[in-house]
Amino acid sequence: MKTKLLIFAMTFFCTLSYSQEELTVKKKLKNTIKWNPTPLAFGGNNWVFGYERVLFPSQTASINVGLIQFPERAANSTGILRNVKRTKSSGFTLSADYRFYPTKRNRLPAPDGVYFGPFLNYFQYNTDFSVDVYKAGVLEGQGTIDTEIDILFVCFQLGYQFIFWDRLTLDLILFGPALGMHSADLKAQGDLEAGEDVQEFLDYLKDQFPLAGELASSGEATATGSTTAWSAGYRYSFSLGFRF
Repeated sequence: MKTKLLIFAMTFFCTLSYSQEELTVKKKLKNTIKWNPTPLAFGGNNWVFGYERVLFPSQTASINVGLIQFPERAANSTGILRNVKRTKSSGFTLSADYRFYPTKRNRLPAPDGVYFGPFLNYFQYNTDFSVDVYKAGVLEGQGTIDTEIDILFVCFQLGYQFIFWDRLTLDLILFGPALGMHSADLKAQGDLEAGEDVQEFLDYLKDQFPLAGELASSGEATATGSTTAWSAGYRYSFSLGFRF
């Protein structure tokens, strides 16, 4: 009888210990590191990484940082400025969001399932360009345009995060309407004229890089100065992560 009781007690405490250990492991998985490959689709040497932290069973906060470049694309202009080439490019991005995971919709606690919440997203591009200046179809000179473009988005996002094998994550931002402020500091040198030439360069940015589009339709073009505009935007991305 004593032997049976001893075996039962050992089995009970082993099972209880295993259950507590399993719960402890799950409770510790409040951190997720992520890699966002979405910016690679726009060209350039773009690397963005993130971190998400579970604050409450249904709420998390995350931050993303990375190095980005203004995309290098061939100009199709037949106007004053031709053969626009990127000669130097650097930049960075910083974003933060706060997420709510509705417990009535999601079977598991955060960070699994549907989420929504506000976010901030900031980009800065420091890029130099060289251009050929044509007048009446004849090459008349060359010039350079040094730019610093700042873009800030503020808005709301809706997404879904999958968790596989309790460790791997796939984070999809599916809906992210945003209000953005765009600003650009420009410095034109060489055979470029204030006004028309620089405005054509802003038009080039609009055609080649939609995020800078509002700078071409709003704001004043000067040889040395800045321009600012507000516009609507949209955020979407996917990230791969690891929980620990």
